[in-house]
Amino acid sequence: MANERAGLPVSLDPVPSRRLFGATAAIHVIAVVAFAHLAIVGMLWYALGGLVVAVVSMLCYWLRYRSPVLPRLELDPAGVLLLALRGELIYAEVCPDSVVLSRIVCLRWQELGDGRKRGACWLLPDQFSLEQWRCLQVWLRHYCKHPLSASRSAAQR
Repeated sequence: MANERAGLPVSLDPVPSRRLFGATAAIHVIAVVAFAHLAIVGMLWYALGGLVVAVVSMLCYWLRYRSPVLPRLELDPAGVLLLALRGELIYAEVCPDSVVLSRIVCLRWQELGDGRKRGACWLLPDQFSLEQWRCLQVWLRHYCKHPLSASRSAAQR
């Protein structure tokens, strides 16, 4: 009954985010400005190396953004995350170092069992409907077990 009210399991199909591209572009521009400052100060070789890295990094991101690979997520009431990534189904668990904030989610996961496959993705509210975004946040906060919170609860006993 509780799962019916919560609507679990829930399938989420994220769409490409414009905010993520803008934030990444802004970070790269800041890096280029910082490396340009090194050139002004007189550290020309560091500046040139940094500029090359920033430009190559932005180019790689741009090429990847043009054809993003976004996982299809299915949130299970048992705490299992089902990912459909590049045509492959992966049963995964959420890693404890995942971060859930009101405006961004950094989702880190590892495959159930041997844990060989691992991954991470940034998720933003403009990739989902408002209802899906809220469901994702609540589900992750419930099933993401942070080691710090576990040690605090053990200390309180």
